[in-house]
Amino acid sequence: MCGSATPPPLCWSSKDVKNYRSHNFYLHKCSCCFAVINYDGRDIGGFARYFLNDALTWSEEVARFSMIWLSFLGGGLVFRHGGHVAIDLLVRRLSGGALRTAIFGLSQFVIVAFLAVLFWYGIEMVQQANYMTTPALQISMMIPYAAIPIGAVLMMYHLVIVSLKKRGDGHADERLASE
Repeated sequence: MCGSATPPPLCWSSKDVKNYRSHNFYLHKCSCCFAVINYDGRDIGGFARYFLNDALTWSEEVARFSMIWLSFLGGGLVFRHGGHVAIDLLVRRLSGGALRTAIFGLSQFVIVAFLAVLFWYGIEMVQQANYMTTPALQISMMIPYAAIPIGAVLMMYHLVIVSLKKRGDGHADERLASE
């Protein structure tokens, strides 16, 4: 999963294709790094606690903050691959056509609106955390809080790209019918 990427639409220029693949490549690699940091931080903390009888003060914070970043960065990738949970009972009951497409578009709009609110309040949280530091690592709380607006922007980006691709290729109705 760390190296897979969906191919871009064929109507893009070669520069767009290169940027698309480059963004996904680095986003996958960052997500994998945060997953490794999370697991290693947790495992080192457990090893130190149970085998060395000495609890590390920083391992739990490292694991927590890497999980936060992994969740927000990975959320966009999950949008890209259509992996988020969807309740499409109403859409499945509708026959194909304009109403089904309108409801699908409305759902995408609601998601983008929610992510915009998440971005807005994430920016406020980052600004409020300017003078706070973490207890163990003594780093600014802006670093873990920055995952919220960055993740929201990445999720909006991936959602818009996927929605435009489905609209341009005409696959939105087929995808919903097959699920």
